[in-house]
Amino acid sequence: SDMDAFPGDTSSHANATPRASMGFDVGDYVWSPCARAGFRRSTIVSVDAVSDSFFVESKDDNDPASAGKFQIRRSDVRPFFDSGPDRTFEDNTSMVHLDDANILDNIRRRFARDHVYTYTANVLLAVNPYKRLNHLYSAEKMAEYRSKNVGAMPPHPYAIADAAYRHLLRERKDQ
Repeated sequence: SDMDAFPGDTSSHANATPRASMGFDVGDYVWSPCARAGFRRSTIVSVDAVSDSFFVESKDDNDPASAGKFQIRRSDVRPFFDSGPDRTFEDNTSMVHLDDANILDNIRRRFARDHVYTYTANVLLAVNPYKRLNHLYSAEKMAEYRSKNVGAMPPHPYAIADAAYRHLLRERKDQ
């Protein structure tokens, strides 16, 4: 059977089933662990309910050597949320699935567009672009964020700084 091609597969294939199980269906995209990238998009090809695992197939255009079919424990799989090729979220809490794989994917896709700041609620995440992004830092840009609530504008340290400053003025206490 084609199941014999899975590296490390020690289960009896009598327990493998193409039926829905553990909240996922065969054919569903999921995030599976990847040593190089943290997670990679994979497709469930079968379920082994006895070992609480999935058999997944992964394709990686950037690293074809890491592509293949693998057995993955259920606890190591994350749901894949397809927001479309051009959509990212300024605030991770707006995503359907708020887990490590989907947060990493959102940040990675934002970074590819030079959007190096992302909120997770009121926490600002920053990824070093290792290049100058002068359009992000100017007196004009700072003025755009003045007196705006966090989240009213795209994620930026200016939003956090302005919120902290307004809090100091309002409370009249040291932080």
